Amino acid sequence: MIGAGRLAKIISSAPWLVGGFETDIQGADLRSDSYSLTSVDPGPRDNHFGSTVSKQRVDWFGTVRGRIGFTPFNPRLLIYGTGGFAYGGVKHSYQYAQYADNFPGVPAVLFGASYYDNTKTGWTAGGGVEYAPIEFPNWSLKAEYLYVDLGKTYIATSGAGLFPIVGAAVLATPGFFVAAHDPATRFHTVRVGLNYRFNLFGAPPVAASY
Repeated sequence: MIGAGRLAKIISSAPWLVGGFETDIQGADLRSDSYSLTSVDPGPRDNHFGSTVSKQRVDWFGTVRGRIGFTPFNPRLLIYGTGGFAYGGVKHSYQYAQYADNFPGVPAVLFGASYYDNTKTGWTAGGGVEYAPIEFPNWSLKAEYLYVDLGKTYIATSGAGLFPIVGAAVLATPGFFVAAHDPATRFHTVRVGLNYRFNLFGAPPVAASY
C-alpha cells in the first residue's frame, strides 16, 4: 500500500452487536506477470510455436462496504465481517508471438500486442478485529483481511509478419493472426491500522450544576 483514506460510520444496535458502513481508497503497487510457450500445429517439417507475455498492474483501488461485528468477550474488542463493492485502476499488457524454430535462414515471426488501462469494478469480502483500549477510548487498533475480485478483462490481440510456408522450397510469406486473452484481477490484502474516532454525531457533553 502507498497511502489510504478511510471513512466509517458505526451503528450500534445492541451492546454485543455493532453494524455500519465503511468506504476507503488507497494507492497500490500490485503486479502479476506470466509467460508461456505453446506448440502450434507441430509437424515433421514446420514446427510452429507461440509465446505469450501477460502483465497486470493495479495502481489504486477502493471499496464501499457494509460491516457487522460482535463483542462476545470484551466490549472493547470487536470481531467483524465485511463485504461490498470494489473498484480499481487496472493496467494489462499482452503480447503474443508465433514463430518457427527450424528455418534459421528465413524470417519467421508473427507479432502482436495489446494494452488495457481503465477502471474495473467488482466485489470484496473479508473480516477483521478492532480493539479500543480503555485508557484511550477514542483510539483503536485494527487488523483486517480483504479479498478483492475486479473480474476479468477481455483483450483481443491481432498481429502480422512474415512466416515460412513449406513446399518445393521454404518461402517467407505475409501472415496474420488473432488471439484472445481474458485474465482475472483478484488479490488479497492484509492491513493493520490505528484509528481515531471523532464522534461528530455524538451527544454533547453533560454540564454539571451544583
